[in-house]
Amino acid sequence: MMLTVMVFAATNDLLGHWPFGGAYCQFWISCDITCSTASIINLAAISLDRYWHISKPMMYMR
Repeated sequence: MMLTVMVFAATNDLLGHWPFGGAYCQFWISCDITCSTASIINLAAISLDRYWHISKPMMYMR
């Protein structure tokens, strides 16, 4: 899914305009927001896991 976002973002950046129409623009924006949010949540989960591992190593192993 992220490949879809990046390819069309690069096309938009290179051409300087959106050549794919309004409906696909809305779909692309929703995919972009979904991928960005998933990335942020993933980073937050990794950070929380590392925090627990460092702050409470004995409880983390359970």
